[in-house]
Amino acid sequence: MLDLVANKKAYVNGENKIVPHPQLQGRFQFDATSGLAKVDDNQKIIWGFDDNIVSIDTVVSLVEEADRYKLLESVHKREMITQSPIMKLKNGNKIQEVFQKKFNQGKNGDYEFGSFQGMEGVTRLVA
Repeated sequence: MLDLVANKKAYVNGENKIVPHPQLQGRFQFDATSGLAKVDDNQKIIWGFDDNIVSIDTVVSLVEEADRYKLLESVHKREMITQSPIMKLKNGNKIQEVFQKKFNQGKNGDYEFGSFQGMEGVTRLVA
């Protein structure tokens, strides 16, 4: 019997790890009030999270320093739906995220003047 997992191992940063299939997608829900995100199992694999609940500080710390600004800029945009540029994680994975932000209604029902409640999104493994 062919061992498919053994054929997908690669050395990344000197470690032997299983490289997920490109285009793998993980989902997350971020609550701005608590600063915590709930992530699915694919998201855990892509990012290398230890748990299904992660803090925003943990998320930011796992992005390569050169790409952290890209992530934070994407999160702080006022658009309801945002697609991040491709970013590299410290574990060697390259990702792109698409998320929909949630705001409570502000002045005259306009979300632009509302406060940020959180977001739901998808992380796609690019390479």
